[in-house]
Amino acid sequence: MFTVTRFCVQEYLSTSAGIRAGEVREFRELEDATRHGRQVGGRRVGAVIYKAVGEPPSNLWRDPELIESVGYVPPSALDLFRPLRGSAHAECEIIAFVARKAG
Repeated sequence: MFTVTRFCVQEYLSTSAGIRAGEVREFRELEDATRHGRQVGGRRVGAVIYKAVGEPPSNLWRDPELIESVGYVPPSALDLFRPLRGSAHAECEIIAFVARKAG
């Protein structure tokens, strides 16, 4: 099996029912994901930028690693993240994460 690294951006939207997870976009390059996440985080309620490593054919993925959160991200949205070593957010409170697997 082969392992891939994907950099993902999960946006958060404000709805009449409260804040909910929106679209997840995947990027091959960290710089592209970071740029997109910062733009989305500025236009939406917030966004999470994270790293996912796994084997797509078997759908086996390691725990996602938090790279950065932008804007307001619900505390319940950060729990399953591990801080990425060396990340500016390594000291942030990790509370909950809403995971979506990209197929």
